[in-house]
Amino acid sequence: MTHFPCSSRSTALASLCCWLTIIFPTYIADNAFRGMEGRITSLNLSCDCFTTLPVGVGVLYKLRAFQILDNPLQNLNEDVIAILGQTLTNFYFDMASMQNWRTELHFLRELEDLYIRNIPFEQLSTSAFYGLNNLRSLTIDHSLLRKISTAYCDLKKL
Repeated sequence: MTHFPCSSRSTALASLCCWLTIIFPTYIADNAFRGMEGRITSLNLSCDCFTTLPVGVGVLYKLRAFQILDNPLQNLNEDVIAILGQTLTNFYFDMASMQNWRTELHFLRELEDLYIRNIPFEQLSTSAFYGLNNLRSLTIDHSLLRKISTAYCDLKKL
């Protein structure tokens, strides 16, 4: 097995991913889903080493459910989220390696079920869930949140 040197990331998961890059994917080619773009409605990329949402996922124009838990995500890739936001109803992701709240979530206009794990912040801004008007289920798991702000008041369907 080939070992790659680890950077000084804050989480153990990120460090582990550096060592396992040869085994677990960190990249999906733009054309990886060629011919399946309109057939894939659910995708699970959990337990891999993605630091951002792969561009190749953005072609899945009928994707409704997407899980990308246990990845050292640092951002969500605004371009991919903007495309997925037209159809995605279920989104599960991990924030442990993120430095700030992801405003890209505002593009997920059709989202009904949101699961966020390992939020590394103690509070969220009042606009944290702006635009998520169809949200029916919100799960925040293993979080450092200490204050529930008025941001939750915009979630009328919960």
